[in-house]
Amino acid sequence: MPFRIIEDRQTGRHFNRFPAPVPLFIDNPCPSHHFPTFPPEVKHRNMLDMISDPTVTDRPDWSPDSAISWLLTEGRFNDSVRGAFDSFMQRLSEDGAPIGRSALIIATLHPLIRGWGLRWTRRNGTGLEASFYHATQNTPAYLLSPIHHVFQESVYIRRRLNTPDARFDYPVLQEMKDQGYTDYLASPLIFSDGAVSVLTFCTEKPEGWTDNDLLQIDRLSAALAPVIEAISARRTAQILMETYIGKRSGRKVLDGHIRRGDGETINAVVWFNDLRDSTALSEELPMNRMLALLNTYFEISALAIQNNGGEVLRFVGDAMLGIFPVSDDTGGETAAAERALRAAFQTRDNMTEANAERRRNAEPDINFGIGLHIGEVMYGNVGAPARLDFSVIGPAANRAARVESLTRELGIPLLTSSAFAAISPLEMASAGLHRFKGIADMQEVFTLPEFLPHSK
Repeated sequence: MPFRIIEDRQTGRHFNRFPAPVPLFIDNPCPSHHFPTFPPEVKHRNMLDMISDPTVTDRPDWSPDSAISWLLTEGRFNDSVRGAFDSFMQRLSEDGAPIGRSALIIATLHPLIRGWGLRWTRRNGTGLEASFYHATQNTPAYLLSPIHHVFQESVYIRRRLNTPDARFDYPVLQEMKDQGYTDYLASPLIFSDGAVSVLTFCTEKPEGWTDNDLLQIDRLSAALAPVIEAISARRTAQILMETYIGKRSGRKVLDGHIRRGDGETINAVVWFNDLRDSTALSEELPMNRMLALLNTYFEISALAIQNNGGEVLRFVGDAMLGIFPVSDDTGGETAAAERALRAAFQTRDNMTEANAERRRNAEPDINFGIGLHIGEVMYGNVGAPARLDFSVIGPAANRAARVESLTRELGIPLLTSSAFAAISPLEMASAGLHRFKGIADMQEVFTLPEFLPHSK
């Protein structure tokens, strides 16, 4: 997609990478999304904050050729965007590029995060990494910045900051002027799929950017785009893997465990929880309210598992399967059981708070049961050759589901198998012998004493 032109109204000059017949003027303050403004530079924190770097001299005839050559031969093998960006900017600085500050903002695929960014300064290198969220897209801070225009329109935006008629139509520009910068440039970084990321540059040169500066920045941006795209692709893949199949499972897939049957046998506490009265609720509630209920229910229980070292493996209708792997490095079976119980308590407590709020809004309570078991499971790829699921299978996973199915019948929110009770760090009380489908012998299940009917 050809870049449109931003004309600097003070000079009449405009610049772009591809010819375009009509310049695009951005003259007035206008709604713009802004990557949350980075905090102002902290002054005089150390000696480097008090003096200029004597080893770097701005050269009127500087060229990015050396830095681009490094980027395309060595830098592209860097395993992090931060490492590649920091080294690239440092090489540009050493070659005399008059860039005092640069920010790289990359759009990403994530259910919560809209994008993330890095800030580099000549004085401190790459010293800040931050994320911004989908929820901030309509906030004033986001809507009053040049970054939004670049994201939305794939345009360049330049503002001189040291002239009598300088326009500060975005709040960030005054911040840049206050930090000693004289010229500001925001430019699009176009990836191969059309996605737009953003590069910003500031200079401290008294006269601001020259035409040569703008030309060289355009060249270095064009070289940087495919390298940043390639390196950030793994980060995006990791985010998607973690979002859809979990952190541990996602790491396994990215490490090459992608064929049906790839997996390992692990010892783990298996967690299974299920929503109570889901059929009645789905008949009673409109679809949007039922979806909101399910999201609240899954969010509370999934966060409790993740915050206590477990992993959510699968959502099955209104049920959820998770594991707490056993490892000698993290305390063995008893420690895994403790993490699972802690997650159960957090789920109960947070759901109690959520239900109080739901009652105030005339919404039905969310009730659920949790079943816990410990045993060996096969952890890996199952499914059809071209459509796989990374999950756990085996009798232990089935046993956790069978245990949970009794919670409704007994009116007890948390039940465990005898195997789990044997390694539990807390005292467990018997909830009786019961028959499980597919198992000939009666099975004893346990709960915490406080959950037994006679304790209430």
